[in-house]
Amino acid sequence: MVSAYQAFLDQSITNSIPETSNIRTDITAFDRNHTSGSAHLEKVKLLANEINTQHAIITSGQSGITLWVTFASDPSLPCPNVAMTIQAKDGRTITSAATWEDQFSVQRNFEGYGQICLRLDQMPLLRGEYQINVYLLCERGIHLYDAAESVATLQVKQISRLQGIFFQFPHQWENNHISTHNDQDS
Repeated sequence: MVSAYQAFLDQSITNSIPETSNIRTDITAFDRNHTSGSAHLEKVKLLANEINTQHAIITSGQSGITLWVTFASDPSLPCPNVAMTIQAKDGRTITSAATWEDQFSVQRNFEGYGQICLRLDQMPLLRGEYQINVYLLCERGIHLYDAAESVATLQVKQISRLQGIFFQFPHQWENNHISTHNDQDS
C-alpha cells in the first residue's frame, strides 16, 4: 500500500484535522498536456440523490452517493489506480475504497484520460458530518500521484434512534425456538 496513503489513514487524531483550504471539485489548474511520467486528477464530482454538489445532505441507510473521478496520465505509463476515504470531522478515517483492493481494472483512452465512478448505495453512516478525499496512485497503489483532500462533505441525517460513533453495520435478527416446560426433548 502506498506509504503516503497509509500514513494518511494512520495519522493520529491530534494531527489529523484536515485543512479545508485545499477543497477542489473542479481540478482544472493542471496543464492539460500532462508531463511525461506523471498523472493528476482532472475533476472530482459528487452526486447525491442525482444532484451535483460539494455538500450533500443524505439520510442514513437510505441515501447513496456517486463519486465521479476524472484523471489524466502519461499514456506510456501503466494505468493509475484511484482510492477514496471518508473521514469524520475530527480527521479519523472511517472507511476507504481502492480500485486495486477491489481488483477493478481502471481504463483510460489512448491520450491517457480516464473517468471512473464509485457508487455507494444506502450509506450506513450514522448522523454527523463527514469529509471525502480522493487519491490517484500508481498501478500498484504505492506511489501517490495526486490527492483531492476534503473535496466534498456529507451531512448525514438519521431517522432512527440508533446510537454509535460512525456507522450501522449490516445485521440480521432471528427468533430461536425456546422450549417450554411442556415440551419434551427426545
